[in-house]
Amino acid sequence: SISVHEAKSLIENERYQFVDVRELSEQQNVGVIPGAILSSRGMIEFHIDPDSPLHKSEFDQEKTYIFYCASGARSALAAVAAKDMGLKPVVNMAGGITEWIKHGGSITDRDNDRYIYLFGGKNCDRIFRRISFERTINRTCNPCGKGSD
Repeated sequence: SISVHEAKSLIENERYQFVDVRELSEQQNVGVIPGAILSSRGMIEFHIDPDSPLHKSEFDQEKTYIFYCASGARSALAAVAAKDMGLKPVVNMAGGITEWIKHGGSITDRDNDRYIYLFGGKNCDRIFRRISFERTINRTCNPCGKGSD
């Protein structure tokens, strides 16, 4: 596995591909790492298998895949399953998106890439500002509830 600190340094490196294995509702509620492949833990084998009608071509790339979930447990299991299916190289991001957010990693809205969440602030290290092309809106931090509207 790799640390969030290591993973953050790879976010813009084209040789690496993040893979979010959380459920749809988690992705919608918290957001996702920009550019991540979205494949829940229950669907990952179908998305990786080139013979599956549900195969995702994003898994055909010559990249290192960085799997993550909320805390790192499901993604560790998904990474093992992916390796067993022949996908490689695959690594798990320890601590998942929870640690990613805690350490200032940016995330994007699952259904609309135009909103980027940036964490950090005076009142809470996880407060974020929702930035759109039109305006900036302060929002409450989901993990700790602090912030302003």
